[in-house]
Amino acid sequence: MPGDPSRCLASMGNYVFDTQTLIDIVTPTGNDVTPTDVGGDVIPALTASGVAHVYDFSRNEVPGQDDREKGYWRDVGTIDSYYDANMDLLAPVPVFNLYNDEWPVFTSHQSQPPAKISRGFGGEPAYVDGSLLSNGSIVSGAHVERCIVSPGVVVHYDAHVTDSILFPGVRVGPGARINRCILDKNVIVAPGARIGFDHDAERERFTVSERGIVVVPKGYAI
Repeated sequence: MPGDPSRCLASMGNYVFDTQTLIDIVTPTGNDVTPTDVGGDVIPALTASGVAHVYDFSRNEVPGQDDREKGYWRDVGTIDSYYDANMDLLAPVPVFNLYNDEWPVFTSHQSQPPAKISRGFGGEPAYVDGSLLSNGSIVSGAHVERCIVSPGVVVHYDAHVTDSILFPGVRVGPGARINRCILDKNVIVAPGARIGFDHDAERERFTVSERGIVVVPKGYAI
């Protein structure tokens, strides 16, 4: 990685090669420059030699999928694009539908109790709208709107969480306010804390995207 020799950049794409083809393309050949970058060197070289193939994802036929979903694709290489992809799931009629029984999306599955929505300790009513609540999550007298709530998350009474992504194990204390945030695993938000409302101050502690999404790192206590 430029400026940090202890780390490196890795391609997260999936590529399928015939072994000999890959060996041939990265083997030095006299005065030619040896390809070292998959996207910048290897793929263009294979394309030029006529052995690369492409799959037209926009023509993929998925059972149970309507026309709005055809060819859905998002590059989630930035915070904002990752955030947008998650928010796509919350639309009344999502452009990427997790509820297609003919084409289920499988992921790791832990044994968790059902999600629970209840009043708070003082009888405060809970409000949840436009959100995904995962198994094992508890919303206790809190306001949760347009959020993705992961397994094991607890949002306590009088907390307001809007337009946010909460990773597993997040705890949001009573009276806290969270807006347009991504809280990584096991983040603890103290009672009454506010995050997502003062970007100038928040940039001193957290990453804030170009469009104002605040990212709180794993295990952080606010």
